[in-house]
Amino acid sequence: MVKEEGRWGNVTMKKVDNYKYYKGHSEWVSCKRMAQHAMVLEKRIAQLTESQNNSLRTINIAWSKFSEKDISGLNQLKTMA
Repeated sequence: MVKEEGRWGNVTMKKVDNYKYYKGHSEWVSCKRMAQHAMVLEKRIAQLTESQNNSLRTINIAWSKFSEKDISGLNQLKTMA
């Protein structure tokens, strides 16, 4: 059980299953809360990865629409620049 003081001085007792004391911190940190934050970050990373993959797919589709003639013309422009 962990004693937690609220905004207006209300005191509540919370049951924390797993907690660990970190040196230099004045509070007991809930491992469960840290795991929840990690899960949120993992979900966000998955969303960003999916977005990046969709962008790459769109670029590849756009690139595939060029004909060989267009690509050779682009290569000539690259060498001229």
